[in-house]
Amino acid sequence: MHYIDYIKNAKTFKEEPFNEVDGLVFSALSYLDFSTVLNKSKTIKLKNITYDNIKDICKNSRKPKVNEEFLSSLINSVRYNNIKIINQTTIKDIEEEKQFSAITVKISLLNAVIAFRGTDSSVLGWKENFNMGYMDQVPAQLEASKYLYKMFKRKRFSKFYVVGHSKGGNLAYYSVLHNTNIKYRIH
Repeated sequence: MHYIDYIKNAKTFKEEPFNEVDGLVFSALSYLDFSTVLNKSKTIKLKNITYDNIKDICKNSRKPKVNEEFLSSLINSVRYNNIKIINQTTIKDIEEEKQFSAITVKISLLNAVIAFRGTDSSVLGWKENFNMGYMDQVPAQLEASKYLYKMFKRKRFSKFYVVGHSKGGNLAYYSVLHNTNIKYRIH
């Protein structure tokens, strides 16, 4: 089944717990730029995102039209329309050779998802990607570890789901391994 079909037909998080397809959905969500809507407010529910916001959020993604359909389906889904984006951090530092982005999404009163973005289409992103082949750790991995701990300290959720695609998956794995003191809340 195509994940858009899943989004349209999925039950609420109360009816059906977080699963692997949700991990895919949130990993894809991390590639979108919510900075324009988060600059206006600290958090935003998906159902409060307007059509104009959708265009802005998706305009710099690799496939804007596909991502507009994806985000629209989330907004109209009973499973996802009430989720709240509570943080997005994006860092590009040429000197440090760091390309990093992560998003934190509240899926219920006590549960959140942290999704790490993979390599973007920038030369900087690809350079850091190649650096992963020979360096013990790259700046984005250190940033991911700090981000996870910061979200843990800032927000009191009983469970965190940590996900990512490609380099984002590596950042998710690295951040969990390097935050052993909070592993008990990561699922």
